[in-house]
Amino acid sequence: MQLPTTIIFLCAVASVSCSISSTHLRVQRSALECPQKIAVCPKLTCDANNFGFCVDKQELLDLKVDIYNIHLLDRSCKANVIGDKVCINWALGAFVCGTTAELTDTHVTYKNIMFLPPDPVYVIYREEYRFNVSCTFPLDLLTSLGTVLYPIIVIISIPVDGYGEFQVGMAVYKDASFITPYDSDVFLSTHAMLYVGVFIYNDYNNEFNLVMKNCYATPTMNPNDLKKYDIIMEGCSNTLDKTIKIVENGESSKGKFQVQMFKFIGDHSRVYLHCEVYLCHKSKSCKPNCFGRKSNNELPEALGSLRLGPINRSDPPTDDADPPTDAAGKSTSGGFMLFGFLLSSYLFF
Repeated sequence: MQLPTTIIFLCAVASVSCSISSTHLRVQRSALECPQKIAVCPKLTCDANNFGFCVDKQELLDLKVDIYNIHLLDRSCKANVIGDKVCINWALGAFVCGTTAELTDTHVTYKNIMFLPPDPVYVIYREEYRFNVSCTFPLDLLTSLGTVLYPIIVIISIPVDGYGEFQVGMAVYKDASFITPYDSDVFLSTHAMLYVGVFIYNDYNNEFNLVMKNCYATPTMNPNDLKKYDIIMEGCSNTLDKTIKIVENGESSKGKFQVQMFKFIGDHSRVYLHCEVYLCHKSKSCKPNCFGRKSNNELPEALGSLRLGPINRSDPPTDDADPPTDAAGKSTSGGFMLFGFLLSSYLFF
């Protein structure tokens, strides 16, 4: 998956500043030139999963740096000496190795610092060097997951013959922007909307679209529970529930939908979400046709199923005998409640 990004690298020697911009999320190397001869400009990588860089070992030795104790803000995250290079890599995301995240309405910037302590073999030193590194990404339902400590998310692996294995995730978001994921127990009233995003993590060649085939809710974690409420059926929304909106399906590596909360009738305090999804090669017609004949995807490349829950609602207790509101649609199996999530998944064959 490739997204626009700006990568900024600050070379800390004598406050020399270097920067590079890229139109791709996955940057294999950077060509940074610092004006001063003693400046150390690393080769930088920054993608959807990791960022890091390598520095020439001899350059650091010339600066009298202790190459075996180079570390990030979290001192336990140290660089490794690999041949004639000193390299450090760490997972992309807030709180990892001391990484911080700064949010705007449209972007997230991850920042960290690499400290280069002086070599103790020398008696004195006059410079203590450090690198300030930051990677800026446009916010979307995937990149925003790294901005919170414990995003509510479930991930499965789906193998595709001839292409390898892909990671597919599902998460719940706070509003229709699909930017801010929940990071703790979720409480929603039956007047609130639930926003769900499904996405392919690692389709770096951008070859597949994600199709949400069937998504539904049950009062237990059993996907075969006889009580179920259909949200998406064969790629299309349940027409009996006018609050359901499929924002995106079969058009990219992401799928999005929203639905108003509801409560299962009877003695049920929880709800579980289930989504059967498949990966559709972009050479095919992937977007479901919900206004006539269904799209021709009888044999999807790979099919999997995700489960997210339980969830509780925040409404005060009501008489379960009352029928659900018109806004929630009709269902013989009743309503919906939202709580914090027990994350689980299984493959659907």
